[in-house]
Amino acid sequence: MKIAEFYNDITEQLTKAQIEHPALNAEVLISFYFGWNRTQFYLNQQHELTEQECAEIKRLIERRITREPLQYITGVQNFYGRDFAVRPGVLIPRPETELLVETLISEAELVWGDASLQVVDIGTGSGAIAITLALEKSAWQVSAVDLSSTALEQAIANNANLSANVKFVQGDLFVPFGSDVNQFDIIVSNPPYIVRQTIAELAAEVRLYEPHSALDGGVDGLDYYRRLLTEGLPFLKRPGLIALEIGYNQAETLTELIEKSGVTELKIIADFQEIPRIIIAKYL
Repeated sequence: MKIAEFYNDITEQLTKAQIEHPALNAEVLISFYFGWNRTQFYLNQQHELTEQECAEIKRLIERRITREPLQYITGVQNFYGRDFAVRPGVLIPRPETELLVETLISEAELVWGDASLQVVDIGTGSGAIAITLALEKSAWQVSAVDLSSTALEQAIANNANLSANVKFVQGDLFVPFGSDVNQFDIIVSNPPYIVRQTIAELAAEVRLYEPHSALDGGVDGLDYYRRLLTEGLPFLKRPGLIALEIGYNQAETLTELIEKSGVTELKIIADFQEIPRIIIAKYL
C-alpha cells in the first residue's frame, strides 16, 4: 500500500473515532514514524509501505484513537517557535501560554527596559515559560520551581536541549526560596486553575492523560492564585510585576483579589478567542 492510500484510510479511521483534525493527525503520525518534515511527507506519497511499517503506524493510530494526546505519542510540542519534549506526567504547553510570555516581555520592557532582572516561574511543568524567557531575554536570571519530580526532570532536559540557563528547584510554590524577602522582580505562573468538579467534563485527551495536579485549582479554581498572592508578594521587589494565565470566567474575581493586594496597575489581556486570559499586575 502506498502512503497516499494509507493516509486516506487512517484519516477515515480517525474521523470515525471523532478525533479533531483527523487529516492533520494522520499526517503528523506518519511523518513522526518516518522522521519526515511536512515537505518530505508530501514528496513520499508514492512510497510503498511494508507490512511491518503499516502495522507499526497502525499502533500509533490506535493510541491516538484511545485519545492519548498527539504530543505524548510524538514526545514533542512546539512552543514559541521551539520544540519542547513532553511526556505523560507533564502538562502539554498551550498556545494561550505563548501570549503570557509575549505579554510579560512587553510589559517588563515598559518598566525596566533591557535591565537584568530576577524572574521566577512558579509551577514550571515542561519549563516552556521559564526557558523561553531565558532565551528571549538573555540578561534575565530565570529560576523555576515545580513540586513534580517528573515535570522537573523534563524541564531540566528541555533546558539542556535548548541551551538555556534556567535554575530549577523542586518544591511547593515559594517554599524552596527560604524566608528572604524581595528576591524577584517578576513572578510568572500558569497555575492549575480548573474548577475541580468540572475536570470530569474536560476533553478525554486532558481528563484521561494529563496530570490532574497541573489542572486542579480547587473548588472554585482559585486556590493557587490566592497562594501566589499571599505567599508570593513578600518575595516581590518594588517595582515588581506578577504575570498570570487565568481560566475562563475568572477575570472578575481575580481582579477583586489583586486589587486588595496593593497593586498599582492592573491589565487584563484577552486571547485569540477574546477570552480574558492574562493578568499583568504591577507593584510600583
